[in-house]
Amino acid sequence: METVCLQKELLRMREAITIKLRDYSPPPGENITDRLLQIFKKHSRSDINSEEQTKVRSAINLAIKKDSPINVSFLWALGGNAKSKWKFLQPHLNLPRFGDFWAFVWLHMVDSKVKTIYPPGCRFVIVDEVPLIKLIPRWNQAKIDERKQALIPVRKFVSQADICDLPDFNGMYPSNPISDYHPGEILAILLSRPDLENAIGDDKTEILYRDLYRTREKDWNAIRLAIPDALWEEAVEIRKETARINQLRKETNWVGEQFFKGESFIDGALTEKGRWCPRIWPETSTFPQHGGTTLKAGQGSFSVGIDMESRLVKTHRPVYINPLEFGLDYRYEPFIFYWENEDGS
Repeated sequence: METVCLQKELLRMREAITIKLRDYSPPPGENITDRLLQIFKKHSRSDINSEEQTKVRSAINLAIKKDSPINVSFLWALGGNAKSKWKFLQPHLNLPRFGDFWAFVWLHMVDSKVKTIYPPGCRFVIVDEVPLIKLIPRWNQAKIDERKQALIPVRKFVSQADICDLPDFNGMYPSNPISDYHPGEILAILLSRPDLENAIGDDKTEILYRDLYRTREKDWNAIRLAIPDALWEEAVEIRKETARINQLRKETNWVGEQFFKGESFIDGALTEKGRWCPRIWPETSTFPQHGGTTLKAGQGSFSVGIDMESRLVKTHRPVYINPLEFGLDYRYEPFIFYWENEDGS
């Protein structure tokens, strides 16, 4: 078993960022807004459509007008991994993986790139989806707090970031009707914890896992028939509640009012591998972190990815970390921190 030291891994991340920034050339152009937009587009997980570009431009223009940092908000499930052996081989653990730490370092890199064009840089607000974590993988508050404590060693990389918990908006209801669910959302919720596996067994659960994550053309009727009614209906109610919370976050402009005085800001979701997307993916979005980090590091290269750990067993080797590295007296054994290619690259 190969076990790594957290401080050495953080140093390696910093060195990778230093190399990326040393060779960095800011986007050309005379319009500073367009140049900054290109940076955010470069680091988006998906194409930013015209409506989203307008919002990004608005936040950038506001910052330039006031000569202040660009307001940026990210949804991110800091509090919990999915409780699913189809995604994590050690689902009983709820401690950060390499990718969680890399996401903080990545934010530092984005801010540094922005500052090459616009010195005030960015102000980040990271919104932890605590109510959704409690609903979907059912992590309790003690486990959520434990995970957040483990992330403390890396928060210094982004000193200009506020980290806050999303409220559950108790007793409040959206003005507009909650949208209909997609069956992929329901299946993703069910595959984020062991209830389905306990109900129908490993073999049938694996088929559903493959249907969701590996099959392009899905037979949703067959998928629905394979799942017990009670579990399906419970997941539908959970999705309805998570949708209510997310819809109220938008309708009340909670982030904007709480942190940006109602002003324009760039809004999106942060992924563990250091990307953001300006909208939630409806068919596979489960809110808690989805899988293990893959790392490919070599001479002058450093590439971080995310995949279900159950996919990585045959193609990668696990690299472990002792939870004591996080500075607290954890009772757990070393766990998989990231996965490397079998050739070590």
